[in-house]
Formats: sequence, C-alpha cells, structure tokens
Amino acid sequence: MPKEEIMVHKMKVAAVQMRAELGNVKSNLSTAEALVREAFRKGAKWVILPEFFPSAVAFAPNMLTAWRRSKVNHSSSCKSLRVNTKA
Repeated sequence: MPKEEIMVHKMKVAAVQMRAELGNVKSNLSTAEALVREAFRKGAKWVILPEFFPSAVAFAPNMLTAWRRSKVNHSSSCKSLRVNTKA
C-alpha cells in the first residue's frame, strides 16, 4: 500500500488583544485597524479580532441579576402556560 503524501502549509496568524473603550466605536475601530495593519506588516495572513471589539460590550453584575429574575419570571410563566393548556 503506497504511503499518503501530506502537504503541510505554514501560515502566520495573529490574534489581537486590545483594550476597547465601552461604547466608543470610532476609537475602537481605529485601534483595531492599526493593530490589524501591524499584524499584516509582520506577515500575518489572517488576523483574529476579539468578539464585540467595536463596542466593547461589557458584563456587569446587574446583568446577571436581571437574567436570574427573567429566568424565574419566565419559568413561572411557562408553568402557568402548561397548566392552562392541559385544562
């Protein structure tokens, strides 16, 4: 049985880490553009940016509290829906 040939291609990939400003899309895009250009100048073929980098979506503890409240309210609504549909 002949041996398979495996072609290996090397590619430089850059992963950008940046400190985005919450809600400052213009500044965040400018910062990202500068970092992406630098990565390409250094030979990267692909450049990966952080999720939500344009707006810097942030997690705040009150978001978790709101989610927990909505989950509780949603669960009780679903129970009443189930009860009503059986009747």
